[in-house]
Amino acid sequence: MRADGLGARSARLIVWAHEGPMFERAGLGQRILPFLVSGLAVAVPLLFFPLVDPATFLIGVALGPICVAIAMFTAWKRLPKVAELAPAALSIVAIAFLRDGTGGRESGYSALMLVPVLWVALYGTARQIVIMVLVVFLALSVPVVAIGGDQYPPAEWRRILVLVSVAGTLGWIVNSLVAAVRREAITAAQNARRLEEQTHLTRQVVESASDAMITVDEAGRILELNPAAVRLVGRPAAELMGANAMEAMLTPERAARASVALLELVSGTREPFGLEAEIVRADGTIVPIEAWLSASGDASARRVHVFARDITDRRLAETRTQEHLADLERILVAARTLSTSASPAESRQTICATARTLAGSDTAYFFERDPETSLVNLTGSTASIPDDFRVVQHGSLVAQLIDNRDPTFVPDIAADPRTEGTMARQLRVSAAYWQPVRNGDEGLGVLVLGWAAPNSQMDERARSLVEVLSTQVAGALARAELVEQLQAMARTDALTGLLNRRAMTEALERDIASARRRRPLSVALIDLDHFKDFNDRFGHQAGDRLLASAAARWTAELRPADTIARYGGEEFLVLLPGCEIETATTIADRLRGAMPEAQTCSIGVAQWDGQETATSLVARADAALYAAKDAGRNRTIVAAAA
Repeated sequence: MRADGLGARSARLIVWAHEGPMFERAGLGQRILPFLVSGLAVAVPLLFFPLVDPATFLIGVALGPICVAIAMFTAWKRLPKVAELAPAALSIVAIAFLRDGTGGRESGYSALMLVPVLWVALYGTARQIVIMVLVVFLALSVPVVAIGGDQYPPAEWRRILVLVSVAGTLGWIVNSLVAAVRREAITAAQNARRLEEQTHLTRQVVESASDAMITVDEAGRILELNPAAVRLVGRPAAELMGANAMEAMLTPERAARASVALLELVSGTREPFGLEAEIVRADGTIVPIEAWLSASGDASARRVHVFARDITDRRLAETRTQEHLADLERILVAARTLSTSASPAESRQTICATARTLAGSDTAYFFERDPETSLVNLTGSTASIPDDFRVVQHGSLVAQLIDNRDPTFVPDIAADPRTEGTMARQLRVSAAYWQPVRNGDEGLGVLVLGWAAPNSQMDERARSLVEVLSTQVAGALARAELVEQLQAMARTDALTGLLNRRAMTEALERDIASARRRRPLSVALIDLDHFKDFNDRFGHQAGDRLLASAAARWTAELRPADTIARYGGEEFLVLLPGCEIETATTIADRLRGAMPEAQTCSIGVAQWDGQETATSLVARADAALYAAKDAGRNRTIVAAAA
């Protein structure tokens, strides 16, 4: 049942099971309807019985509107609760006059006295029912005592007792039923409100979620989707509703495979699964996504829920990482080549060739200052140039930049007054980039990269690579420092300054080799709790700061012999040589206590068993880490034996 349907039904029940003032304005017309119907019923006995006493009958008729007026216009909230019985009691008196005016016991009005009693049973209390039954008894018995005769013979007492008994019994039954209905109505209304609140909260969560959420039926037709899904697909919600999800978002080939997976998921032959795919947006662009699919519902109405997110930034980051690693490899190759060059001239030619490759330029030239003459000479190039251009004039841009630290890029040499007038003609370049080469504070030379055609900009990545390369020419010591720097870059996590996974793998193999000499070794695998939620709430920059701060605090807690590395994402691996499992657990708890910004982490600890591989040791720590997560997070769990 829908929440709004349940709420409407509960509201109707509450109208009939009203427990406020009897004559409260809300719903008053509906509650006094029985009296109006009774008023119409007054005319029915007149068809069968003549008026015995018209004056008495008219008094009864006049009392009817008075009862209604009292009920509608009296300020009941200011009066005691018992005063609410006045209209009902007055209506019984009116019925008594009507009964007397049409022949007393022979008239048909006696049964109408049950109406006020039942009305009080609907809207009143058990005590009020008792009062109303007494009023009925008095209204029926007073005429027998005061008038008597044939109109009210002594035999009327039996009828009075029966009618009073029926009134009391019906009043009690109706009041009990109304109380039960009232309880049911209140419970139903409360449940409806809770359901409505939960539904509203769930809808808010879905609507505000950053991940796309799509629900499809067994045929793949879209039944529900949130705004994030609309933004991801790039189509209006009205266009997507009812459409086949695979056909609307995937390429034909991918849609066919997805349809098969959907059928397997719906039939129960396949467990919920995750995947990476590409969707086609309305504008034709391809967007990589990461999705999780799960099914719900019974066999007659299976639903598949798709949770997806755009991983374009992640893919781009991965690509940049690969490019960065490739660039580092190229720089390392250049460094090795420079260190093995047979002569200084060969080193300079190697510098130019490497710079041209890294920047994607057409030519590269290296100008150096002669320490004896202070002239700037061309000492290396990738292209032949005229002899008269081998010595650069004082005041030229090349000569100026030797003592400057700032690289300079000129997109159009012919239009820039700072460049030599003959440069474009003699070097056959239209755009150029000047990279100063320094040894500390001393300017050594300038590396010039040239393009045959005008170039609007130079790639930032190429700038960085050329800048790094420029440090290679500062002599043997500078080259050695660069190689060391590059090696550190390949082994260190840029965000935290810790070892990366590759370096940690080497360190772990080294420590296992040491542990084979009967020296204990333990490892601790750390994972930050709810890190994704922290990122979503405070932003990725705050998440990066948390990782860096946690790494710094943990490093301060460890011994010099211990090793800590960023193992991946928000996971960190700690090597604890010389530590038994008890000591390792104590250290792990100390690391948990050092978490910054009131955040927590979970840790899995394992001790090397003397035979297992490094992979097996880390896997046991990883299993313990997952056990810590499953146990509620923010705890340390010792791994089971191998």
